[in-house]
Amino acid sequence: MQKFLKILIFIGLGLGIVASLFIGGFMVGEGLPDLYNGKMGDLWPMIPLITISIVGVAFSFSKRVTGALISIGSSLLLGVFLIYKHTETWIIAVYSISFIVPALLVIIGDYFQKRNY
Repeated sequence: MQKFLKILIFIGLGLGIVASLFIGGFMVGEGLPDLYNGKMGDLWPMIPLITISIVGVAFSFSKRVTGALISIGSSLLLGVFLIYKHTETWIIAVYSISFIVPALLVIIGDYFQKRNY
């Protein structure tokens, strides 16, 4: 069971890295042209929340639960912001759930690993 929990944590951290790279790259690719053109697009208010989610993923490598909770909190705020902006539901799912699911895997794996299952 311990091996399964370590694999669960590893998968959660790996998915968090993939989500960070994908969404971070998208933000740079979409945000830099707006910056060069002097336009403030719809992407700019999302950048701080996504950055905090990415920092939470990075922090999960040293303090698993704390980093995962940071990532979940920021992703939930991002989801609320996107709902407020009347965004399509699939966009909300891509941005929010892509950080929430890996963080939940890390929290679940760490919780059961500490309980010595």
